[in-house]
Amino acid sequence: MTGKQVHSISRRGFLQRSTAITAGALVAPSIVPASVFGASAPSNLLAIGSIGTGRMGHGDMSECMKQGLRENARVIAVCDLDSNRTAHAKRVVEKFYSDQLGKSYECQVYSDYRELLARQDIDGVTISTPDHWHALCAVAAANAGKDMYIQK
Repeated sequence: MTGKQVHSISRRGFLQRSTAITAGALVAPSIVPASVFGASAPSNLLAIGSIGTGRMGHGDMSECMKQGLRENARVIAVCDLDSNRTAHAKRVVEKFYSDQLGKSYECQVYSDYRELLARQDIDGVTISTPDHWHALCAVAAANAGKDMYIQK
């Protein structure tokens, strides 16, 4: 030995100490008042993507927009293979939020749900695809860490 003392720690002791340190680190940020981050902090807004904008998807998306106004959630992206559907959904979303918020609003359009799910700023998705696509989109959304509402 080179004069250094070797401390023996049990597995249980290590876990208890590391849990206490982690808990302290998690509590510390909650002490900062919300006013520090401002009224428009990104964490105050839930960003939603709508996958499938056909008949059922349009209804789900519209309801999400209406409910989202109260909960500070916004549809920021739409996705469908049919470019006519996505163009229509984009117009509906932008008009709705422009009218409700009193300022211009932009919604992104995707034809591939994987591109929409790759966005880190999207918190959740509505999935209103044909039945045989539900599971594939849902698994991809779960793997991407997104919350989801899915048509049965």
